[in-house]
Amino acid sequence: MFLQEVFKGYTLHQPSYHNEIHGLDVMQMCYIILNSGLSQVANLNEIDILSYLVGALCHDVGYDRYNN
Repeated sequence: MFLQEVFKGYTLHQPSYHNEIHGLDVMQMCYIILNSGLSQVANLNEIDILSYLVGALCHDVGYDRYNN
């Protein structure tokens, strides 16, 4: 259910680059960074790691192609 809502948020405006694939790419890169030792160095707990990965996945939800 949550992932379906995230997907809907990405497809709302159909941006050419900032889409659901980009969100998954960013989340995967964050996962790789975590596994390279960041979670131990930063002393992250499970909630911190989950927040980091969900934030990466959702970082462009609703992006409408306009900058701030």
